[in-house]
This record gives sequence, C-alpha cells and structure tokens, in this order.
Amino acid sequence: MKWIALFGILFVFGVELTVETIDEEPTVTFSEKKVISSTIDGAWSVFIADLDNDGFEDVLTTGTNSGVIAWHRNLGDSSFSDTIIISDTFPGAVSVYASDLDNDGWKDILSLSSFNDTIGWFLNNGDGTFTAQDPVSVSSDSVFCVYAADIDGDGFNDILSASQEDDSIRVFYNDLAGSFEEPLIVDSSVIEANGVTVSDLDHDGDLDILTSSYGDDSIRLYINNNDRTFSAQTPISTTLNGAITVYASDLNNDGWDDVLATGLADNSVLWYENNKDLTFTEHPPISTDIRGPNSVKTGDFDKDGFEDVLVAGYLDDSIWWFHNEGNGSFVEMPKISHTSNGAKNAVVGDLNNDGYLDVIVASCYDDTLSWFENLYELAEDEEDVIDEEETIDSVYIFSFIGIGLSLATGFTLIYLLKRRQS
Repeated sequence: MKWIALFGILFVFGVELTVETIDEEPTVTFSEKKVISSTIDGAWSVFIADLDNDGFEDVLTTGTNSGVIAWHRNLGDSSFSDTIIISDTFPGAVSVYASDLDNDGWKDILSLSSFNDTIGWFLNNGDGTFTAQDPVSVSSDSVFCVYAADIDGDGFNDILSASQEDDSIRVFYNDLAGSFEEPLIVDSSVIEANGVTVSDLDHDGDLDILTSSYGDDSIRLYINNNDRTFSAQTPISTTLNGAITVYASDLNNDGWDDVLATGLADNSVLWYENNKDLTFTEHPPISTDIRGPNSVKTGDFDKDGFEDVLVAGYLDDSIWWFHNEGNGSFVEMPKISHTSNGAKNAVVGDLNNDGYLDVIVASCYDDTLSWFENLYELAEDEEDVIDEEETIDSVYIFSFIGIGLSLATGFTLIYLLKRRQS
C-alpha cells in the first residue's frame, strides 16, 4: 500500500499530474480466531473448494488420529455447518485435495492413509454427499502428500503423490473412464519425500513437478517432456535442512513462477528466483524465526499486486505473514495467530466473498479447524483516486482539509494526499 502525493497545475485545457510516491507499510489486520470445529482429532490438512457449487468456498480437513476426512459447508454468512464426515477409515490422513476428477463439473475429494499406504478418492454426487471409489493405490508406502492436475494435457486431472518410506514420486494418469492407470514412478530416490506440487516452470505449456524431501534436504524439479515422461533437473536446493514443503508462485511479477520452500529443522523459509533457464537463484531467507515452519502458501492480502507469503509454525503454534515489497524482499508483519496449537497447515481463500483473502488453519494438538478474517477495508477517499496517467481536461475548484480554493487566473493549484490501492 502506498500514499500517493499528487502535485500539479491543472489548466483549463488540461495538463498531466506530477506524481510522487511515498512508501508505507500495509494496514492489513486479521480477526481473532474463528473456530469452525474443535473436534477434528489430530487436525492436519486443510483445503478450500466450492464443493456444492453455491459460489462460496467450503472447507475440507483431515484428522490424522481419527482417520477422518470431513468437510464444512460454507453457509454464506461467515458461518459453517457442523462437521460432515466423508470417511473415517483413513488413519494417518495428512493430506487432502479437491479436484474434478471425472469432468462432471463437481469437485471430488482426494486423500490418503499414510498408515495403510492408500490413496483414495470420493465422487461428488452433486447433492452434498460423496461416494468412495476404488482406491487409486494401496501400495504407496507411507504416502504423505497427494495433488491433482492435468499432467498430460488431455483435459482430465491426474493424481500425483509423494511417499516417505519408498522415497517415491508417482503420477497416476486418469484413464478417462472413472479410474486411474498403474503409476508412473517419476523418481524412487527422493529420500523421505513429503511434498509434491506442479507449475509450468519452463513456460512450454505443460506442468512440471516440484518435490520436497526431508531425508536429503532437497527441493527437486522434474521437467515434463509432454510424452508422459519427466526429466530430472539439477536440484534447486540440497541444503534446506529438513525440507518439509514446496510451493510455486510468481513472487516478483515477471510472469514466471518462483519456488518457495521451508526447512523444518533449521526454521527457514526460503525463495528461489526462476532464472527462466531451468536454474534458480536462492535469495536470503524470508525468515529463520518460525519454529517448525510446516507449510507455506501465498496470497495478495493487501491487493497491491504482489503475492505475500503465509507460513504456519508447527512448533510455536503460530501463523505468520510477510509483506511482499515488490523488490525481492519481504517484511515480517504482526502475527496472525500465536495460539494455533500445533499449526500444521494454513491456506488462503476468500471465505466471505468480500474480495479479500482470509486465512484457514488446521492445528493438530487442539484438534481445531479455524479461520482468520482479513479485516482490511478501503478508506473512504480511495473510491475516487486519480489515476497516475490521467489527464484532466478542466478543474476549477478543489478542497483540501476542508478549505475551498478557486483561482481566477485560469488554472487551479492542487495538492492532494490520498491513499491509493494498487
């Protein structure tokens, strides 16, 4: 957010304004914790998606102790339904995802049981209920993360997974008939693989794979060859102590996704700039003060056009955000929460449809699913901000701090101080 000082002489026939910008930190604040549920035994993963197609984002979560996969219907008035159990037979459920897997226009649910080595999915019936389908896999040894995306470009979403015990990254291609093919093993040497996501990091039109792995402190990239095979690249990092999560986002607005990752063992949150040639530049840490940074996401909380960074601190029960300054640096902002006991995951989404991104958290030690409302509001005088490029044809009178002025010499002198939202 910036304060814009506008100074100019506006003739009857019009001149352009001279603009000076004065930096100021954003004024975003978040509400106190709003509890959606406090009975999710071992609440671990959280995901938001509009599951009933009513225009409001619903909230999915898992209970790793209870084996529960559940959702909470967004009622549209900043409140949520009671817990709706989809399944209670997924012990060690540490990941959940929603995606339309059968192309019927309704988002289905994908989850896992790390204790049973199982990846399962549930068909959205379109009436608020879900039907368990044949497992995608029952042999993904200690599977820890699932994700869905159209990897082969056939218009149907495929499934990706990361498994800790067999160190494997797998892709299960959608057979277009309601089930999934035998897996393609992308790599079986990703030691204690715990994270997988996708992004088109080489700008060739298909989705590449990013992984994190705790056992070898690595963030890895696999380029999609567009023939259902992948080529491993030089690791983006092999020194991220206890790499626990990876995420892709364009942090510098150059049109290319960069890479974010966290190290659970050294409390580091790092970003790697995409050099646009399959290499990445490691920047100074965004933070090394969060104890057990277990998840990282991005979202433009102050609507200045740059993606800010959200981190959940598992060992200090905290939720942090960092303002993107737009120059490759990030500023630590006041904590969103320091009472999310065992914060495992935090995600970003607009739950109340007010146009501002809120924060949703799963915390395992207090069995709680909660959200924090983004309270940022436009100042009254922002509605009529003059554009920096605007030329004004004629201005005769203006007011500044309650004083009116009209000059008889054919021009008007204006000095305006306004808050401008980028």
